[in-house]
Amino acid sequence: CNLTDNTIPITAVSASFPPGSRFYSADQSVEYTINSPFPATVGSIHYKAIPPGTNACIFDFTITVTSVTSTPTTSPVSYCQGDAATPLTATPSTAGYQLYYYATQTGGTPTTSLTPLTTFPGTTTYYVAEGPAGSCISPNRAPLAVTVYAPPTQANAGPDQTNCNNSSF
Repeated sequence: CNLTDNTIPITAVSASFPPGSRFYSADQSVEYTINSPFPATVGSIHYKAIPPGTNACIFDFTITVTSVTSTPTTSPVSYCQGDAATPLTATPSTAGYQLYYYATQTGGTPTTSLTPLTTFPGTTTYYVAEGPAGSCISPNRAPLAVTVYAPPTQANAGPDQTNCNNSSF
């Protein structure tokens, strides 16, 4: 999933077959080796593994490469300073995808749950990505802004009001 290289090393599959097996394209016209790895083509491609010392026993196998580039939908969140916060939420673009939250736009370690702090006023932007599994997360992250509002102070709340005639202000 989302391979950064355009190849898949032979060692990624060789442990699943008898030691010394040789790997070929489905029509056996191309051999894959340490120096000539499998292509990381998106989709499913069929291959053959042939154990040493025989041509009678051929294993068919498939390598499936997935590319996930979607982003979930987010909505800004706001709290008053000191409020109890709840874990952030977003909506995956594909049913069944999991959400992975980050404190930074790039890098960092994904977490499946992130609860913002409401200790200090201001806006903090978190990021959320999605994917079918923790080993296959989209590189694209959607921003999720969390704004914490300070409580009003006497200076910005205005002067005290008096209603002498029982009428509306």
